[in-house]
Amino acid sequence: MSHPSQPRPRPQGWYRGTAAAFLVLPLVTALLLRPGAGTGRLVGLMLLAEPLAIGLATYLLLWLLGRRWWLASLTLTTSTVAAVALLHAPGTPGPPSDITIPWAEQVQACTAQNELPNAPLRVLSWNASDVALDADALDQIVDMRPDLAVVSGLRDERFLERLSDLLPGKTLAFGGAGDMVGLYVRGVFQDCGAGEDAWPLSVFGQGEGLILTEYALDQSDQDLLPADHAARRTLGQLVFAFPRVQGVGTVPMVAFQLPVQASRMGSEAWPAAVHDGARVLAAASLLGGPSLIAAGHLGVPHSFQHTIATLEGSGLRDAGGPPTWPTHLMGVPFLPIHRLDRVLSGSGWRVRSTETAASKGGGSHQPLLVQLERTDDDAPFGLGETHQGP
Repeated sequence: MSHPSQPRPRPQGWYRGTAAAFLVLPLVTALLLRPGAGTGRLVGLMLLAEPLAIGLATYLLLWLLGRRWWLASLTLTTSTVAAVALLHAPGTPGPPSDITIPWAEQVQACTAQNELPNAPLRVLSWNASDVALDADALDQIVDMRPDLAVVSGLRDERFLERLSDLLPGKTLAFGGAGDMVGLYVRGVFQDCGAGEDAWPLSVFGQGEGLILTEYALDQSDQDLLPADHAARRTLGQLVFAFPRVQGVGTVPMVAFQLPVQASRMGSEAWPAAVHDGARVLAAASLLGGPSLIAAGHLGVPHSFQHTIATLEGSGLRDAGGPPTWPTHLMGVPFLPIHRLDRVLSGSGWRVRSTETAASKGGGSHQPLLVQLERTDDDAPFGLGETHQGP
């Protein structure tokens, strides 16, 4: 008479050691990443790989449950959930950026004289660095009906010209091919009586050696650029403008691209370059007050708390939204796992809704559309002052 086979006994020492490792390793990893998140290349790559690590942990948990290893399953689940919560817990906003912006006085004067926006607003942010700039890409933007749009990574300014033919409004661009930042407004760009439609800024350098110049990265007159600009990292660029949206009012706005093409800065410098560029973005954002909106390509997910805290310290709030990248990896379709394209705002706005759409131009980024509505917070703030949001 045959008897059911009994499960082989587990070596108790090995089993308990495995359970202890599952409890310790995820938490220790999260604790090591949290303090300096985003400052080094290895840290940056590990944070980008977080969704894949969660997927691996889930697969391992199912395997453990199938073998009825209850203690190991419990420790792995507890530690993974705690590690994810630790990485995504809101950080403490940093101090306001002390970087001096060249055109600060002109922009602050324009901000002070503008009437406040008085209606909801639809803002689009899309990195089009690998998008086929054809009719499908144009239809993508037209279908989403933005009031304001920031398209970063443009290779051809004619894309904006064709867009203005399809949508009522105005466009402007700054930067060179591949690094170009394009803006669209359903209205006009206000010059505030200063004879300027926009105030651009390119960022070179590293850490305390940042150099800010008002000239584009492809400036033909090289004498206008820093003498050693070729040897310095190009951290990014931004444009401050005052688009007057029909039926809404004038909106202080910063369009940004951080970082620019990796080939210009070296992949090993990527996380630190984004952080240094974010310091400049934070300083520029202080000039716009609570009604400011910032949109563009940030280049890091929200788990880079060191960088996010820098932006929050200047009163910016992330609008959130679904992941936007990557839609494919080397041509293979992929599920987006990170939101690298951002819309941020001052405390004068609250988020009504967010959405993404499949990229019709074949790019690896999905366009992010955020609908904002006004709040009652209109108290001004500027350089050297911290705006405390709720």
